[in-house]
Amino acid sequence: MWGSERISLRLVVQRISQAGKSRYRLIAYGDGTYRPVDLESRDEMLLAVRLIVPNFSERSLREQDESLDAQIVYADEVTVDSQQLRLVGLRAQAGRGKLGLDIARLSRN
Repeated sequence: MWGSERISLRLVVQRISQAGKSRYRLIAYGDGTYRPVDLESRDEMLLAVRLIVPNFSERSLREQDESLDAQIVYADEVTVDSQQLRLVGLRAQAGRGKLGLDIARLSRN
């Protein structure tokens, strides 16, 4: 299913709370620098992480401390395919990404 170029990196999910609403930022560190991807909901974050880590479980998330404006809720070393990174918007360049997925379509598959 995935292409052949495999990449080892550290995947980090940060929860950011502003005005009582949580959003998430997907960050990847590896041999190169990847621009972060901002996700507007927990569902978008879960879908994005599952595209990169297929056996990911919500139990892997750290308990959220609502008193913090920002916190790391997940971090792991993963080996992924370059296509997986493109699917969630992680690109090896400066700037910020935006998740460009049809979540309803992907959740049906």
